[in-house]
Amino acid sequence: MDATAAEVIVDDRLATVLATVPAGHAGARTQYRQLLDLLGRMPPDFALPAAADARLAALEDELDADERAELIGRLPGSLRHPGLVLRLAAQPSAVAAAAVAGARLDDWQWSTLALELPHAARGHLRHRRDLGPRTRAVLGRLGIRDLGLPSPDSSAAIVPPPPALAEGADGIAAIVRRIEAFRRNRQAGTRQFDDARPALREASPRLPLGEFAGEAAPPLAIRIESGAHGRIVAAEPPFAAMLAGMALGGEGRLATTRCDARTARAVRQRRPVCGGRIELDGAPAIAGAWRIDASPRFAAHGGRFLGYRGLLRRPAKAEPPAAEGVADRLRQLLHELRTPVNAIQGFAELIQQQLFGPTPHQYRSLAAGIAADSAAVLAGFEEIDRLVKLETGRGEAAAGRCDLTAVIERLLDQLRPGTGARGAAFAFEAAGPAPVAMAEGEAERMLWRTLALLATEALPGELLTLALAAQGDFVALAIALPEALARRDEAALFALLPVGDAGGPALGLLGGGFALRLARAEARAAGGDLERDDGRLIVRLPGLTPSADAHSAQTAVSPRVAGGA
Repeated sequence: MDATAAEVIVDDRLATVLATVPAGHAGARTQYRQLLDLLGRMPPDFALPAAADARLAALEDELDADERAELIGRLPGSLRHPGLVLRLAAQPSAVAAAAVAGARLDDWQWSTLALELPHAARGHLRHRRDLGPRTRAVLGRLGIRDLGLPSPDSSAAIVPPPPALAEGADGIAAIVRRIEAFRRNRQAGTRQFDDARPALREASPRLPLGEFAGEAAPPLAIRIESGAHGRIVAAEPPFAAMLAGMALGGEGRLATTRCDARTARAVRQRRPVCGGRIELDGAPAIAGAWRIDASPRFAAHGGRFLGYRGLLRRPAKAEPPAAEGVADRLRQLLHELRTPVNAIQGFAELIQQQLFGPTPHQYRSLAAGIAADSAAVLAGFEEIDRLVKLETGRGEAAAGRCDLTAVIERLLDQLRPGTGARGAAFAFEAAGPAPVAMAEGEAERMLWRTLALLATEALPGELLTLALAAQGDFVALAIALPEALARRDEAALFALLPVGDAGGPALGLLGGGFALRLARAEARAAGGDLERDDGRLIVRLPGLTPSADAHSAQTAVSPRVAGGA
């Protein structure tokens, strides 16, 4: 093995800890401390892994707040990840106090984090004596200050005491001086925070995609987590403090959260919520109408209900065609991203094939997984690039023709094993060949994206009907939507948000909404369209006049079930 291979070091400590099942209460204490130590040392710009976050939540169910606070206090200065500090600060007072006291963050990190901390945790933060000027200014602006008055200042204006109180004149004058100093310091802190406001905005730079200028963009989606009582206990920054305590199943005009009856009923029965409607009162960033997708969580031992984890998303609006300038920058960004991903994939394949020399099977397995993930990422880049080209008019569908009936039957045969195993099925009805002006390969890719998504979302026992018929100069394919997608409006159906984030199934790397939007762009490039009509998807493609002998050979085709049980 040469020197290049010898330099490859894989830090698998976190994976090793997560692969270990804690034995008893002592094992839970040990693993909780190990996880905090490893996660606290992660680079601050890395998000906490979802598996580690879930394991922490499970361990927190077994350890009470005092035990967790004790273990946090024993960490040897390794609590350096702002996301982990924010997560711990949202817990009971003892845990929050230990986390804030033991964290080792710089002035920039504290000043940004102070805006997102719960109110009680901000109170703990003010007791630290190593805070920088920016953090002190932020806390002063938020109204978090020491309760004691400052020491007397010789430069303060002194109100002369009345003569009748000459015996205690010195004590009263000192109190007056301290009150005046307190007022001046408060005004100075406000001015200092206003001066630091532009710098705080620069601490969170945005990619130059041109969608917003000036102020930060309004949120389109927020990840949330609720407790067992249905109230939000955690959310991604900077919305945690705005959403904390809000109920997911709120009803009534006077409630701070109001949702539709179906969502409220699902929350009461602890069932998944898909496309629910909810309206929030509060800060401008979160106020207004939202859609919610959430999945219930249960304890691994005993099955106790822990709450919901899901996604709040703004109701999507019809997207205008992408501006060419933005499209060019996005395509340039994709080009820049392909280079490192290609390098990662190539190096992983070298390790897997042992071209550097003998490699342990465990590392070869890891390398194979990395190579597969890299290929999936590159495929996703290709699909994004294709969508951008089609929506900006720079891409064209390949010219050709095909029989849409034969394409659909072939795809349904490929889907039958998977749908049959899950108890779902497609029923296809056509009246013979249906020639369309679209290349066979293009039609297969477009319909595969659509049918595969519907098959993935279909519930056991669901029968999805497909009907093919002529509509003037077009051939129209009407496909019944599964119940999980029929509940979404058209904007949400084509939204560029992976539905899998909320626990539901998704298609491919970029989610079902992206797959449908790309299929729609491919249909439009061929001169047709793909749209939602009530509980159906309608795919329209330009038809071709069949030959005379094809007309004579047409016979009625009886309904055909594909993928039945």
